[in-house]
Amino acid sequence: MPPFVAWELPSGNSNLPMAAGVVAALRGEPCAAELMALAKLSRAHTVRREDWREALAARAVARALTLPWLWLWPTCVGRLVAAMSPPCRGRCRVRSAPRAA
Repeated sequence: MPPFVAWELPSGNSNLPMAAGVVAALRGEPCAAELMALAKLSRAHTVRREDWREALAARAVARALTLPWLWLWPTCVGRLVAAMSPPCRGRCRVRSAPRAA
């Protein structure tokens, strides 16, 4: 039977890198946890208070990498907002199940 890691990495699952980021943050290296927090916010909770400056610097570097594609940000936000709105926009009616009188 192949090991767990052999199934995780080829499938593109990000659980192992995120777990490594949490372990690194608990050991005092917050940059990995901060980069993983861009994917899932709960990873930022593992950063200790004395490491926040270093973590924010890592986030600033990650944001600076997106500056050449700054024109894509409004499109991305627009698609996120459209995904949150209801798909039928008031035209769908949900009928209640008939009740026995």
